[in-house]
Amino acid sequence: MTKIDKTTGQGPAAIVLASDPILEVFRPPLPDTSHLPEGLREDVEASFEYLDRNIADSTKKSYEKAWQRFVAWARQYGHPALPAAPEVVITYASHLARTGKTYSTICVAISAIGSAHDARNIEPNPIRSIKVKKARRGIARAIGTHQIPKKDLTPAELRRMLDVLPDGLLGMRDRALLLLWYNCASRRSEPTSLNIEDVRFAEDGMFVLFLKTKTDQEGKGQDKAVPYSSGVRQCPVRAVKAWINEMSKHGHSSGPLFRAVRGPWIGNDAMTPRAAVDRIKRYGKLAGFTEAEMAKISGHSLRSGFATAASRRGRSAESIMAQTGHKSMTNLMKYIRAGRMMRDSAAVGILDE
Repeated sequence: MTKIDKTTGQGPAAIVLASDPILEVFRPPLPDTSHLPEGLREDVEASFEYLDRNIADSTKKSYEKAWQRFVAWARQYGHPALPAAPEVVITYASHLARTGKTYSTICVAISAIGSAHDARNIEPNPIRSIKVKKARRGIARAIGTHQIPKKDLTPAELRRMLDVLPDGLLGMRDRALLLLWYNCASRRSEPTSLNIEDVRFAEDGMFVLFLKTKTDQEGKGQDKAVPYSSGVRQCPVRAVKAWINEMSKHGHSSGPLFRAVRGPWIGNDAMTPRAAVDRIKRYGKLAGFTEAEMAKISGHSLRSGFATAASRRGRSAESIMAQTGHKSMTNLMKYIRAGRMMRDSAAVGILDE
């Protein structure tokens, strides 16, 4: 462990300061292995690759962006970024609060600073100090912890989006993408991680195997059952089957399920999560959603929309959890409450004669 002076927050000259390169801060530093036998060298290098995978890629990207913003701020005022004194972390968190950032954004920033110190084995980690914890609670009380929710996409709104899909390969792919995404209640990164081999068709629908999700980073896998829909244009099973058959005609019988499409050409590489979210936003705009609605549409809108719609239709919490993959009933309950809020309101019929 690298020991840091508790008074100044400073450490040896070798510690990375705000003025130094920061791009690799979350990647464990690989030691010189050139003197090791080939087999042992490969084992050591592999061990560092596994250490690098202890944080989900999406979380790492979020941390990297937050860390770079912190370093830019620290550099502006001449503060060391790594190691950072608790007082510097508190001042930065206060800066974020003062400039209108949400509590969740501030929490990500603090966590990113802590993760950067952990990645470099620096102790004591400033975010674990009593001062930082107290400041964090104080900020929560001052600005509140309420998060503006993203829009829950209703089944009717999804149908509006399906109605504006283009003809051809692009529309065929996006119909399959949106319908599978919605009916599997997936997170934004999950549909684009699927391979053709992960879909199995059955007499009454299809099973979709998600090999790695946010709550299953070890890749145990989760099968989600998707039945046929009575409406042909909104049936996820028919849409996915048609897309897979079309890809087979273009020579793609394995590999990524959702790929880039350019006119009559289907690419080899998987779509990115960002590209998939852009499709949602594009079709929301074409379907006539208001600017206020568009501002709240995100990759989470299909997942939360499914959970809320299922709750409104009286589906059990257990069946909803089986589809969303939630591990905690606490996290799921906000969707169930949203779905049942109007139906269960004490105000229902209160003024009826």
